[in-house]
Parts: sequence; C-alpha cells; structure tokens
Amino acid sequence: MIGGNGGQTQRDACPRGYMTGLNIGYADKIDNVQIICGEYLSIGDPEKEGERRFGHNGHRHKSRLACPDGLVVVGFEANTGRVVDSIGLLCAPISRLDVEVPYSTEMIGGDGGRYQGAVRCNSGDAAVGIVVQHGRLIDAFSLTCNNSVDVNYDALAY
Repeated sequence: MIGGNGGQTQRDACPRGYMTGLNIGYADKIDNVQIICGEYLSIGDPEKEGERRFGHNGHRHKSRLACPDGLVVVGFEANTGRVVDSIGLLCAPISRLDVEVPYSTEMIGGDGGRYQGAVRCNSGDAAVGIVVQHGRLIDAFSLTCNNSVDVNYDALAY
C-alpha cells in the first residue's frame, strides 16, 4: 500500500480479465477511483468499469487514466503524503507482462506529495483489482495482481 494510513480499507476486482485503467476524480488530491477492466484482452475488445467507486464525489476534475489498446496494467507510480496526491499507471502487452521498461501513462491528480517510485506486480503478473484506504480522499492505494484470469474474483473483491 502506498500513501497514508487513514480511512477504511476496501477492494474491487475485475469480474473477468485484467485491469486496463482507472477512472479518477481529483482536485488537489485524488478523491475517488474506479477500476476499468478489459474482458477479452485483445485490441478493440470492450472495456467494463468496476461496480464500485471509492472515495468522495466532490472532485472538480474527472479523468480516465487508461493503458493504450492491447496493454494491461502491471504497476503504478504515485506522489503521496498523508493521502494520494497523484497517480500514474504502468502498462505492458499481455504477451510480455515481464517487460523491463513498461509504458507509463501520465500522472493524474494534484502537484503535492513526494514521488514514491514505481510499484510493479510480480514478474508475469498483471493487475486484476485494487485495494484502497479512503474516507473523503484516497488515503492509500495498491493493486491486486495475478498471472491468470482463472482466479477466484469473489475472494479478491472482499
């Protein structure tokens, strides 16, 4: 988990497939997140938003932070203090999840916090969900990773 230690801990997971991005609400800090999942993992396949949005809906800005077509989330980077100020995603092709230098999206959020570095799934794994601590803001953020879409998603969701 990257960030502070406040808020309640909650999880969400893709019902099938891997994470391909996040919907993010923010002002000067990240105040809500929602996962975006790719069900079939090939270019042009439909994406599905997670059922849950964590945090507060008081954001001034909304952004969709997504991997390019054909790539899935394999990690993230963040600026944090006591809460998550900004976040960016690391993406890789499903056929090369262990790529040494993944594609990096832009960082979305406020300008504060300290850069925490890149946090990657284990080699050969991709993100299938998130774990967050939140109240009105996103206090801390982490990914749930797996190397197969044949996982018990109900166990990951709660």
